[in-house]
Amino acid sequence: MLRIHGDFKITYPPPRHDDDDGPVRREVFEGQVVDGKRHGVGEYRYSDGSKYAGEWFKGYRQGYGQLTSKDGTTYCGEWDRNKVHGSGSFKWPDGSSYTGEAFEGTRQGKGCYISGKHDVYVGDFRKNQLEGVGVFAYHDGSRFEGGFRRNQRHGLGTFTDILGVRYLGNYVDNQRHGEFVVRRPVKVDDDDMYK
Repeated sequence: MLRIHGDFKITYPPPRHDDDDGPVRREVFEGQVVDGKRHGVGEYRYSDGSKYAGEWFKGYRQGYGQLTSKDGTTYCGEWDRNKVHGSGSFKWPDGSSYTGEAFEGTRQGKGCYISGKHDVYVGDFRKNQLEGVGVFAYHDGSRFEGGFRRNQRHGLGTFTDILGVRYLGNYVDNQRHGEFVVRRPVKVDDDDMYK
């Protein structure tokens, strides 16, 4: 039985003949191979223009590596069986980024998201969405600390506007809901209670 081991440059699929229709789409792997599979460290250039450089295990992206898409989106971090899994960082062409935990291909766990407009969220994520408890600092200077569900303020929380006025209470789908307390930065009388 033939066993292939060592450092190789492999082109997939083999080059086409001139009489074939359509563009030649080659994928190239340069790196370590064990038993004919990508295993160790290597770089794979895909036919769609994306590129992965990092660790491989039995043909899978596994361990630490960086994937750069044709549009400029990058992920640098941990992988498990071709999926983003563990700690890492995403960067998108619009300037937004995420640094934190991922689970089976999605942003999940604790993380920090910075939007292209420089809004910053630090907190819990679930299936690529703000979900759980966190702090969202908006680019205009306002901020929200509390619960989030499906990317919206939800549950107990405090919203502080750009003047420093704080609104404490429950939120449902980004809106204040029920009774809430308003605290002003300069105390004149007791805090106000509203319904």
